[in-house]
Amino acid sequence: MLEAEGLVEFERNVGARVRMVETAEYEHTMQALAIVEGAATGLSAPSVRAEDLRRARSANQKLRQCLDDFDLAAFTRKNREFHEALFCRCPNPQILDLVVRGWQRLQMPRQSTFSSVPERARQSIDEHDALLELIESHADPLDIEVATRRHRLNTLQAMREYQLAHLGLTERSAVERTGSDSTAALYFSQCQRSSVSVAAGESDRAPQ
Repeated sequence: MLEAEGLVEFERNVGARVRMVETAEYEHTMQALAIVEGAATGLSAPSVRAEDLRRARSANQKLRQCLDDFDLAAFTRKNREFHEALFCRCPNPQILDLVVRGWQRLQMPRQSTFSSVPERARQSIDEHDALLELIESHADPLDIEVATRRHRLNTLQAMREYQLAHLGLTERSAVERTGSDSTAALYFSQCQRSSVSVAAGESDRAPQ
């Protein structure tokens, strides 16, 4: 499935190798989207309506059904519908525009991140429930922003760990694919991290 998504290419007598350009683009997009979607969701939270929450809960329930049916294309659509219901009331049109463009950029090279790391899909649904609870309980918008950002970065970290565990990514192969020692070293070091720190001090504020 990674080959179909453009993240992997196969070479004779070599096997699967990570397409570093596309993978780096995915990394950058996910990092940017974590920031702007977190902000949009936090700003939107005080204005979210009951109908928005119903739409989000319905989408999350359908996400569980998609897992049972192993329908990853539908999962991707419902995942976006869930998040749109939570950030749609963002009062800042420029932030909202950045979020929409980030989602569009993610969808261009691949059908679903979750096809690469399906175990992440179930974790993501549970995190959706936690986000809904924060919003429904009128939590501090900053806590909602941080939780949304962490949710996005958790998916990025799952992809990094998948690449290290299953695709044989090494610093040498990263250099070969990027043609740049500095770029490859940076990406490889990011993949080696066991966790992602969203910002200094945020872990103290974020709900557990």
